Amino acid sequence: MKHFIRLFCLLFLLTSWPVDLTVAQSDSPPVWQIYTNGNEIISLALSPQAVWAGTTGGLVRWDRAGSGYLKYTTVDGLAGNEVRAVAVDSTGLVWAGTAYGLSRFDGETWATYTREDGLPDNQVYALALDRGGRLWVGTGGGVSIFDGQTWTTYTRDDGLLDNRVQAIAFDSSGAAWLGTPYGLSSFDGQSWTSHQPEGYSYSNVADIAIDPDGSVWVVFNWSNWPHCGVGVSIFNGQEWLRHQSGCGYQTVALEANGVWLGGEGGLDYFDGQQWQSIALDVTGLEDDSALDDVLALVPDPVGQLWVGTRRGLHRLNGQQWTAYLTGDGLPHNNISAVTIGPAGEAWVGAGPANLSRLENGQWTAFTAADGPAIANYISAITTDSAGQLWIGSDLGGLSRYDRQQWQTYTTETGFLDNNVLTLAATPDGGLWVGTNDGAAYFDGQQWQTYTTANGLLDNTIFAAVVDRQGRAWLGTPRGLSVFDGSTWTAYTTAEGLADNYINALAVDQAGQVWAGSGSPPLYSAAGSHGLSMFDGAVWHTYSQANGLAQSRVNALAVEATGRVWIGTDDGVSVFDGTGFTTYTVADGLADNRVRAISFDPAGRVWLGTAHGLSILGQPLAVASDSSDNSGPGTFTTYTTANGLADDLVYDLAIDPTGQVWAGTMRGLSVFDGTAWRSYTVADGLAGNEVHAIDFDPAGGVWLATSGGLSHFDGQQWASYTEADGLVDDMVKDVAVDQAGRVWAATLTFGVSMFDGQTWTTYTVENGLSSNHTRSIAVDTTGAVWVGTWRGLLDHFDGQRWQHFSRADGPVDTGALDIAVDPAGPVWFATQAGLSRYDGRQWTAYTQAEGLPGNTIYAVALDSTGRPWAGVMDHGLARLKDDHTWQIYTVAGGLVDAGIWAIAVGPDGSIWAGTTHGISRLQP
Repeated sequence: MKHFIRLFCLLFLLTSWPVDLTVAQSDSPPVWQIYTNGNEIISLALSPQAVWAGTTGGLVRWDRAGSGYLKYTTVDGLAGNEVRAVAVDSTGLVWAGTAYGLSRFDGETWATYTREDGLPDNQVYALALDRGGRLWVGTGGGVSIFDGQTWTTYTRDDGLLDNRVQAIAFDSSGAAWLGTPYGLSSFDGQSWTSHQPEGYSYSNVADIAIDPDGSVWVVFNWSNWPHCGVGVSIFNGQEWLRHQSGCGYQTVALEANGVWLGGEGGLDYFDGQQWQSIALDVTGLEDDSALDDVLALVPDPVGQLWVGTRRGLHRLNGQQWTAYLTGDGLPHNNISAVTIGPAGEAWVGAGPANLSRLENGQWTAFTAADGPAIANYISAITTDSAGQLWIGSDLGGLSRYDRQQWQTYTTETGFLDNNVLTLAATPDGGLWVGTNDGAAYFDGQQWQTYTTANGLLDNTIFAAVVDRQGRAWLGTPRGLSVFDGSTWTAYTTAEGLADNYINALAVDQAGQVWAGSGSPPLYSAAGSHGLSMFDGAVWHTYSQANGLAQSRVNALAVEATGRVWIGTDDGVSVFDGTGFTTYTVADGLADNRVRAISFDPAGRVWLGTAHGLSILGQPLAVASDSSDNSGPGTFTTYTTANGLADDLVYDLAIDPTGQVWAGTMRGLSVFDGTAWRSYTVADGLAGNEVHAIDFDPAGGVWLATSGGLSHFDGQQWASYTEADGLVDDMVKDVAVDQAGRVWAATLTFGVSMFDGQTWTTYTVENGLSSNHTRSIAVDTTGAVWVGTWRGLLDHFDGQRWQHFSRADGPVDTGALDIAVDPAGPVWFATQAGLSRYDGRQWTAYTQAEGLPGNTIYAVALDSTGRPWAGVMDHGLARLKDDHTWQIYTVAGGLVDAGIWAIAVGPDGSIWAGTTHGISRLQP
């Protein structure tokens, strides 16, 4: 039986099995890793147990009790990493609005809605739930209302002031108020009314809140001087009243006794009489300047205020502030430059004044004190043949780092220009530097400057590369300039270039030069840009018509196999010599806007995007905050390369003959000890997503799938769906009791029981605490245990339901997995640790008792009755006889630290299902 799984990748905690990048074009999906910064918070929502923070680096779930966080990114199924809006509905579903569509999370899996599903536009700016439970989605193409089945859309044609809907709120009558760049629109269910304040020079609505008397508080956001007097106003239904003037306000929230206002100036509070500034007094932060930018606010029912800033989530409880920060190392998500050093270390320029090095799993940050160029936006990074690092910035000039000290070149020291745009190292130790005022060449001793006076087409150099003959190719807004050491040669559209505005350059192993254009309309006609390749004689052009993701190219790089990687604003395309393959956020890319590309010695591809760093290839080693204490035994790994239907393993079960049954995202796989055999809907499965597995007394196997229940008797498949009496086709878990009755826990509509003839349904109307169920198991007495989305633990003895809350003893009540000891006790895996119930009392096992972490998604018992726990991001944990925990980690051979399923074989072997395959431990 397996139970609740969530596609979660905490960035750097991923697998360790090798991947040949050439398989990226095969049927198997590529292996992606993502680093993002989850501390720049732009939206917030509350659920009963969590604070959901929409960030520029994904969606972060913070436990309100303070037990930790989980981060979800495009690798997990999120549509995009910039989460502009978050909402949690009454059923517990989490909705996230991104630049690439609307995502829905049911606690286990993600689903995304786009234009193809009925949204008017993929750009989602606002989310709100009305009192009927319908979801209102503000997009760049109007507002859409989702009732769970169908979409209804309203646009300017229906009466909206503008199609871009940036804020949504509801008054006590149920009327909707929508903020647009041109004021407010209200909808009473029948007609639209526009509300535009007179005399306002700008009426861009950033946020809305409505107080009990119906007054609408409106934040008008414009941070430039002529419009600074707008600030916050109140509309009382008749007139507009300016309430608080100022610049850069972003968000407003109401509580019982006052109004909270956040923006670029920090946090303000109105007590009904006057405004006052509230300092975010958070200790322990190395840099608290970003606390001045308050981007999201949400008060909770117990009087606390949750504040989202550019430097993390903060909670105000009375007078006390508490900071919540993710610790993933990446300082900023907008990555402008990436390069790999001679030792395989990665250097990343991200956002303003941020340079970071990733080496041996550890991030190191560098500041302006290390090199003045770092104080500005980093535009280029490279290493020379001596292993020295060169950093170019937009205003800080050029800095060189030899691992001991920094040296900086600026106009004050005689350098050409402080605005460095590109860098290219030569094989003999030289360096070409492209600036806004010409090109400079450094031979290791002195500088030589080149401008239009020497033969350059233009003094602005966007790209540079050195070919195998040592010639420098310089990309300008007017074409390519090539210097062979004595003369200049020009290439423009007249010679065959797709566009003169050259934004990226690369040279392949054959010596061919690749030029990517990224020109704005000022420089070229629409559609004239693209990718050009020079074979030494003529230019060849590639565009979207040939399969390129987009004709505007931001970055180019050639890997050792000769494949060309092309970064665009619509994803990264790979050219293998015959055709293009494109990867986007739908495949796990951090963002479609790819700005930088590099390769490390292991063949990994590093992609710097507008919302995070993506890595494709052999997963990186993970740094540990403690010494490795991997337990004894040998691991064997199984992946799609060995025959698994998919590497994401939802459940594992081992039958009496020793066969291993693995439920994956793309079907069922069965291992007979020698080979894997897979089954899908084509073979008779009700659905390809196999969430859980259990066996009946007759030897049959039951599968909980995304399309219903499936049964296999060894010869034939049978499926059961809603048409047969199953309450919901989305079955999350299955258990078979001693009488052979089958119990199915479903996502939305409760539990169904099948006795072989008829179906019986259990919902909140006849005993369940919630219809949204996570896990199910039958104990030795025949009683049924159900973990629900509501967080209550339900127990059914055949006559009545009993509900357990934290007050009754479990460490947490949201059971993600349940294991039954033949001796009687029942074990529950939760996000706050393990609980054991012996029928009389509860025992808790958490970090305080030696577990490496509290978030546990899988639990199983070996033949001695000892529990094995899958501890998120920490690996396998086994409770030893001395009541300490033995930990098995990636360093010891485990394929991945994120474990979703555990099964124990007849020979004592431990099988662990992860996001990236199965590991078998032979103790």
